[in-house]
Amino acid sequence: MRELKDIKNAMTATFVGSETVQLLYGLNPANTFEQEFSIYSIENIFFDIFAFAIWTLESLFYILKNQIDALIVANKHGKLEWYINTALNYQHGFELDDFGDYINGDATPEEIAASKIIANVAFEKSVIRGHGVIRAKVVRLVADEYVQLLPEQLAGFHAYINRKTLFGLAVLSMSRPHDTLTVNMKIWYDPLVLDSNGSRLDGTDDAPAITAIKAYLKSVKFNGEFVGTKLVDEVQKVQGVAIPKLIGAAGKSSFLSPGTIATPIEEVYATFAGYMRLDVDNSIFEYIART
Repeated sequence: MRELKDIKNAMTATFVGSETVQLLYGLNPANTFEQEFSIYSIENIFFDIFAFAIWTLESLFYILKNQIDALIVANKHGKLEWYINTALNYQHGFELDDFGDYINGDATPEEIAASKIIANVAFEKSVIRGHGVIRAKVVRLVADEYVQLLPEQLAGFHAYINRKTLFGLAVLSMSRPHDTLTVNMKIWYDPLVLDSNGSRLDGTDDAPAITAIKAYLKSVKFNGEFVGTKLVDEVQKVQGVAIPKLIGAAGKSSFLSPGTIATPIEEVYATFAGYMRLDVDNSIFEYIART
């Protein structure tokens, strides 16, 4: 897309390059528009207005083109974007017609929206016994937290996504409880802001560092990676925190047996469930006053 100045320059160059204009205004053919006309001249103001109108129109066309391109990609059968959109459009408890479209009947927009229980999804390619399959990790949202689907919800989604997918491919649907993060942190703090337990002195937050860690875990892209350095960066932003140091961290899938040992995290951890939560009770936070 052209810049506003490029549009104006193209018009003014054509204008001063016209022999008719040169004769009419008595212009020097070797001079530019800016050399011949003041910024306060009617001609300059006219080109400013006209260039802005063209730039606005081109911007609208550019936005429209991008939207159309994105829509084409999202609706191209078999593309990752298509799989994601299809999964997010699952309506729990609704039937499909012979063409694979939902039969909504007299359902209200609110009822349809409520039936779309998939809050997030991630697709992965895999090979099982020599056959290519697609694994779909799905979650729903309860009280602003990701949680696993109920058995009947997962069964409904599994039947739906396999009916919608390409012939000859199979989708394995899974929805797991969150992975658990435990940390061991030393935090040097400003005693003018925080106390020895890490609480704010003004009483607005009993554990701002923990709040920051929980917020970071929520911000991680679904089925993305936990990064220790990024967690430290978020804790560093907390008012009153002078120096945060991550001594150690470990991740564990809640889907595994209780006796399973957590995996130490050197820096990066890929979750099994696609999301994780902080285990505050089994984490260690040591607060040291920095005076």
